[in-house]
Amino acid sequence: MSTIKVIYNSYITRLLNLDGLVLYPFVLVSTSNDETLPSILKHEVTHVHQIERDGFCKFYFQYCMYMCVDSYKNNIYEQEAFADENMALTQAEIDLLGLSPTFPKTDAEMCMLNR
Repeated sequence: MSTIKVIYNSYITRLLNLDGLVLYPFVLVSTSNDETLPSILKHEVTHVHQIERDGFCKFYFQYCMYMCVDSYKNNIYEQEAFADENMALTQAEIDLLGLSPTFPKTDAEMCMLNR
């Protein structure tokens, strides 16, 4: 597994009206570190796992093909990421993203911390 760099407050994601985007080995998110939901990071780290599983070129080629032929919601990579995003971040994913060990693993946990 590679080291992934998370870039917060990304101009690119805000310009594209996206919560997050993987430009491997970078994960770009629209929000600050303190505002970023674990579900957003889980969704994007799922794409990181897909890239590591399928290979850089195959992932991006197939992702683009799905987007051209079908739609965002029917893209199999997106379907997998949407299915995973409400699962807790694992400690390995927290380490991979270089997050604090105390970073909340779920959105619910983050809400409890922010009360």
